[in-house]
Amino acid sequence: MAAKNLRAENVFKAPAVTGRITTNTFSPREVAKALNVALPIPNDKALDRLSFKGDVAYSPGSADVSNMQLMLDNTTMTGKFGVPDMSKPAVTFDLRGDSFTVDPYIPPKEKEKSDGEGKPAPSDKKKEDDEILPKEQLKALDVDGKLFMASLGFKGMTAENVNMRVKAKNGDITIDPLSMDIFRGTFDMALTTNMAMDQPPHTLKLGIESLDVAQLLSSFQDNPLVGGLARLDLDISSVGLTMWKMLRGMDGSASMGLKDGYVRGINLSKERIEQAKTGKNVFVPEEEKGARTNIPEMTTNLNIKDGIARTKDILVTTDQSGVKLTGGGLADLAEQTLNLDLKAHLGPLALPLTVQGPFSNPKTGVSASGIAEQVLTSPLDIVNGAADGVGGVLGGISGALSGSGEKKTDDGQQPPKQGEGEESQTKPSQEKSPGEEVKKLFEGFGLKPKN
Repeated sequence: MAAKNLRAENVFKAPAVTGRITTNTFSPREVAKALNVALPIPNDKALDRLSFKGDVAYSPGSADVSNMQLMLDNTTMTGKFGVPDMSKPAVTFDLRGDSFTVDPYIPPKEKEKSDGEGKPAPSDKKKEDDEILPKEQLKALDVDGKLFMASLGFKGMTAENVNMRVKAKNGDITIDPLSMDIFRGTFDMALTTNMAMDQPPHTLKLGIESLDVAQLLSSFQDNPLVGGLARLDLDISSVGLTMWKMLRGMDGSASMGLKDGYVRGINLSKERIEQAKTGKNVFVPEEEKGARTNIPEMTTNLNIKDGIARTKDILVTTDQSGVKLTGGGLADLAEQTLNLDLKAHLGPLALPLTVQGPFSNPKTGVSASGIAEQVLTSPLDIVNGAADGVGGVLGGISGALSGSGEKKTDDGQQPPKQGEGEESQTKPSQEKSPGEEVKKLFEGFGLKPKN
């Protein structure tokens, strides 16, 4: 280590030191090993190389480093930081970095306590009491800083041009902006909270543009079935320290959309729709894995009050079959459940489709009475023309919404295989009404109409 132009004053009373410090490149890991200190980071490629140079200024109660260059492994950081009040401590910084990957520096997770059978030990805590925000630690923060990273990696994801400004004092915290280029799109966020309050208030503004959904999902799963460019505008407020309370107390608005979207593994082409009357599944068999259904447009606007998100303007369009999906409904964000009433438009017919249940496994269904109403108020030739495709289209859409290529009826049973259950069908000698024809198409796709 070298110290250039280092000056010390009032050494015996109130020592103050100024000057420039430069170190050679050394291994923190080897130093810790020599001192018999166990590092919490087992990755041997982390903390392997470190060097530092900068202008330092120390006086009783404060310290500053400017014109800094810090090299840690493959990352270089420049800028300045300081501790203006060591009694709190307060921290200021203005830093710029080239590239940093977080993963090698994360200590391994501790194993959860189990009940002896490999399952997590049961907890008496209610979800309403499961705090996720450390109030006292956040309240004690005294920070004023800026950070820019040209590239930041975490769990296989990479963000570029990461820009953050954070201020925190006496429990009042503001992060504005937090912006980055990620998944080929842009992310821009502003967040405020006040931990000095018994039930801290929070505000969040979030804008996402042209985010590549397939690339996002690829970070969590292989060969994602859904893709497109997503847009989200979110402006919400809430209160609380637990996730459940924050979701239940959420108010605000949201607007979202998807363009150039698609669902792989589902074929809603006109040719496949013609096969709907035979009960052939719109989910693509093994030999047709390359097929997909394009979704040129999907949009909706949400009004959020007390954790309930309501919409009246869901719109989904497909280009191969000409089907259009519209409707509305609500989502309970705290309980994570859906209750949507949709209509599938094919020509002049608008047939009802419901989506209900938990976010993780929603159930779909159709209304026989709604079908009958459409049939009775439409000319016979229109019904017969539309009936050729409606069942196949809705079967595919509902399958995509439920997240499974294997259709089930509302009672959870597998749909009858082709050729089974023929005795329950209308006798061949009886002429089927248009309503029965449409209903048959739905049942052929595992969608049991509700009376």
